[in-house]
Amino acid sequence: MAHYTVNAKNYALFDYEPYLDGNWTPISRPAKLKYDLGDVVYIRHTNSIGVVIGCIDPKGGELRTDMDGMVGFHDIEFAKLKHFRTTDVNVLDRLKKELNIK
Repeated sequence: MAHYTVNAKNYALFDYEPYLDGNWTPISRPAKLKYDLGDVVYIRHTNSIGVVIGCIDPKGGELRTDMDGMVGFHDIEFAKLKHFRTTDVNVLDRLKKELNIK
């Protein structure tokens, strides 16, 4: 199954730089990315589901989400239906509505 994606701009409070290098300098979109803008991810350490909204540092292995700010790739995975059904998961109702998850 493909992972969930949404329009990242609908979840960001500010205009974040989408892609950064290891020195936090804006760069063009890399050809290969593990996660990209708008991907819906499960964040393990806070039991939450968020949207990737920018500041993706592919070499440093971290990105910004709407729910938890900067998080490392080691602490996230693509959100699946089972994550939305996890007990006490922190997720925005509007995200569930947009994805049509009941």
